[in-house]
Amino acid sequence: PLRETKLVDMPLLGFWGDQDHGVGMHNVQQYSTQLDAGDKEHNFTIYPGLPHAFLTFDEGKEHSQESQQSWQRTLEFFGEKLG
Repeated sequence: PLRETKLVDMPLLGFWGDQDHGVGMHNVQQYSTQLDAGDKEHNFTIYPGLPHAFLTFDEGKEHSQESQQSWQRTLEFFGEKLG
């Protein structure tokens, strides 16, 4: 929840499609703003035109390029943060 950003004590990584109406981009933006205000490390990527649950490992599926990119960034993030 937004009110709990002050409790965040680890780096965050997030990926959203801007057509994710369940989460709502206004919530993502507000969360990011609050994390910034609290000097909390985070990296959020918002992909234009993508819906909720866009991740796929099937290269023939729609959104596979964004899925592969976000997965690669996740692995890099884990490598950097977890060693």
